[in-house]
Amino acid sequence: MSVSGEVVVAIRGVDEASSAMDKVRASLGVFSGVIGELGGGFTSLGNVISGFAGAGVMGAASAAVGEVVKGLQDCFKSATQSEEVWNRLAATVERSGVSWESARTSIESFASSAEKMTRFSDEQIAAAMKTLIDHGMSVEQAMKAMTQTMDLAAAKQVSLGEAANAVGKAFIGMERPLRSMGVVLDESVPKGKEFATAMEMISQKFGGAAQADVESYAGKQQMVANAFDNLKERIGSALIPVMNSLQDMWGKVVLGADQFVTDLGKVWKGFTELPEVQKMAEGLSKAWLD
Repeated sequence: MSVSGEVVVAIRGVDEASSAMDKVRASLGVFSGVIGELGGGFTSLGNVISGFAGAGVMGAASAAVGEVVKGLQDCFKSATQSEEVWNRLAATVERSGVSWESARTSIESFASSAEKMTRFSDEQIAAAMKTLIDHGMSVEQAMKAMTQTMDLAAAKQVSLGEAANAVGKAFIGMERPLRSMGVVLDESVPKGKEFATAMEMISQKFGGAAQADVESYAGKQQMVANAFDNLKERIGSALIPVMNSLQDMWGKVVLGADQFVTDLGKVWKGFTELPEVQKMAEGLSKAWLD
């Protein structure tokens, strides 16, 4: 084969390889878009795949490193937000006169079980329980009322927080929020039995709504999102002690610097109060004025 023929073959080979690579990249680009549209934990995966599509292996490596950093930041944020929710519930339980340590296991177990059977996350359940206890319920009453509260939220398509607020207000005799959601008590209900009757009505009208809700596509998608969030929280929880240690370290550095400045000021004050220094200052002052 002539040299020119070899060049033509080589050019054709490169052209065909480039064309094939372009098709692969185009396919990856479309796939990354579909993955990214799913949202939640899929977004980062879509961005990494987009790195492959856009810039080959090196670009993908850079994209992956960037996504890992973003992912860790997201995990840390999720863990701290979760910790804040549970700390607030713990404080509320303590204020109600119950030791958090004595109630913690049963509450966490309930929230974890409910999360597996509904679209609500354990943090949403914990926040709703806090709302119920804030309205005067005991821990036991709040846990018992959570079933109806979740069913009410699912049936009326409102947030769990809104449903908990309505149930909590009904507990203290304010029935208007529940009435607006279709739970209307008539005048034949004996005085003092209003709340118990309202809970029975919710069970009769909406019982099982929270569990049935997860059979829908949106419900299943939310359960997957909750599972991703729990994974992020576990990773982020491992980062919290590290970040706390760094905060403590920087706090000591700042305090140390502050103390150094304070000590330096004391030394300088002591120096200026020495008789010899004061005489020197007086002499300089007189010479300056003259």
